[in-house]
Amino acid sequence: MRRMIPTLLLAGFLAGALAWTPGTARAGACPGPVPEADLGAGLPRLAAALGAGQAVDILLVGMGGARAGGQESPFAQSLAQALQDRLPGREVRIQIIPTTGMLAKDSAERVRRAATETEPALVVWRTGMADALSMTDPAKFGLTIRRVAEWLAAQQSDLVLVDLAYHAGSAQEPTYRRYVEALGGAVRGMPVPVFRRYAIMEAWSRQGTAPGAALGEACLGEMLGAAVARQAGR
Repeated sequence: MRRMIPTLLLAGFLAGALAWTPGTARAGACPGPVPEADLGAGLPRLAAALGAGQAVDILLVGMGGARAGGQESPFAQSLAQALQDRLPGREVRIQIIPTTGMLAKDSAERVRRAATETEPALVVWRTGMADALSMTDPAKFGLTIRRVAEWLAAQQSDLVLVDLAYHAGSAQEPTYRRYVEALGGAVRGMPVPVFRRYAIMEAWSRQGTAPGAALGEACLGEMLGAAVARQAGR
């Protein structure tokens, strides 16, 4: 039997004030759209749940040090707001699974546990930075990602992966890129969309349009929310 656990309704998700405001990402302050933001694959379980008028559960994994009832990260807030804007009248429950500083193999256990409890239509998993900083074997990192993707598919949940951030001028950039490639390669051939945060931020850097850190996170959340809604046919 499904066990209910605390969730956040979209309508009440955006409490708390940050240096940016939740509407900033939608007020023309973000760089223009880039092709790298296209997810490139559908979200059939989310689309089916929305089409049937069902309440929808979404897990956001690795979105920062957020917690239920607390002040959420700009990325998570903006993503939630974008979904709310595009899914009016829908009951969408979002649960934050904080995994700050956790390796993929450890956060994978949280993904499995939370997905078993909530039976989500969609899991959004941002991962890779802790593994890059710890120099995890990229092949093992990729294997962890693939196993979770296969497990969620068997559980009838969609998965969207969010790869690493791009840090212009960082001496560690070649290392970060290895984990971006490992994440993408892990689900190659599977119907698992990857939100290419690294490529988007790299494109912003090339164009000279990169926003500040908090606004950049908000813009990325808005872009991902819009992309998820598009892929779900909304």
